[in-house]
Amino acid sequence: GNILNGESDLKFNNSTNQMSASFSSLKLDGFKRPGKKSSENVADEKFALLFETEFTVGDMSFKLQIMSVPIVVIVHGSQEVQAYATIFWDNSFAELNRSPFAVPDQVSWTKFSQALSQKFRFKDKVFRDLTSENLHCLAEKLFKEPFPNGVVPNDITVTWSAFCKENLPDRQFSFWEWFYAAMRLTNDYFPLLWEEGLVFGFISKKRVEEYLLECQMQGTFILRFSDSELGKVQLLCSVDSQFVILI
Repeated sequence: GNILNGESDLKFNNSTNQMSASFSSLKLDGFKRPGKKSSENVADEKFALLFETEFTVGDMSFKLQIMSVPIVVIVHGSQEVQAYATIFWDNSFAELNRSPFAVPDQVSWTKFSQALSQKFRFKDKVFRDLTSENLHCLAEKLFKEPFPNGVVPNDITVTWSAFCKENLPDRQFSFWEWFYAAMRLTNDYFPLLWEEGLVFGFISKKRVEEYLLECQMQGTFILRFSDSELGKVQLLCSVDSQFVILI
């Protein structure tokens, strides 16, 4: 393909002693995928942009090149969420001095949970980490099994397939699709409520019921992300020791 608007002036900043170039309207045109198999998902393919410049200082000439972080080229909005999964996994778990663009196909839960929390925290308007209870709920959903006392084994690993390729039990979406939808919902509609801890979000229905049974005030409710629908919130309320669920 051709990269349009791919040239820019290299400017020197006196206050920072740094040189930089700004590309405000890069465009990829006439893109063709080399040697792609029909069974491959375009959102799994990684590419990079190569930036280069040449300048002269006195009698010395310098030619510099630098490669961008991985990018994914998609042609339809339906591929966006999977493309973000590819970028998230690469940015979070790629090792230094790797061969482009090699990345482990499984990582420890410790690393994964830290990356997940950081991703949620720095989504545009959201700046609160996931709680330990949030992460415990996510671990049980991802691994499809309960972990008593809120403890997830240190040696357990998360695979790329389980993260974003396999559907959750009795669902038509993956763990990543569910998590990403919850993240977008929080960022777009109630970032301040999340900041103030007024939305539990990632918490099991069973744990919500336990909290509500402990509460003495009628009409108390808890907000959690729906298990069955993407980007929806459930409101669980206690009324006369009964639980009412609203989406």
